[in-house]
Amino acid sequence: MRASGYETVLLALLAFASGGASGYFVGRGQARPMGEIPSRRETIDAFERAVGLDVGQCAQAEKILDEYHPRFSKIKMTIEPDLAILRSEVRTQIATILREDQKDRYHAWCVKHDAQRDANIK
Repeated sequence: MRASGYETVLLALLAFASGGASGYFVGRGQARPMGEIPSRRETIDAFERAVGLDVGQCAQAEKILDEYHPRFSKIKMTIEPDLAILRSEVRTQIATILREDQKDRYHAWCVKHDAQRDANIK
């Protein structure tokens, strides 16, 4: 039995709507704007979910991560001057390919990204 034009359009709309609705619910709360750095807490939470840690394991993992965090931070701070030089070189090169209307947005993105990075180093 062949579907009429009306039935075909209705089925296409139904498929589109159900795909949109399921995409909304499946991806809800998981997406972050591109380029944003997750906080330490978000990183730990994602690790715990990905590995499937139970409550006791979460507490133990957090204790271990908290114990080592100062050492990681200290090492990051020792290499930060070198990373800052590289970051500056990359940003200068990126700026050369941007249109004038993009340069202010790029600068704002860099400022936001720097603030997020600096907050996560601590």
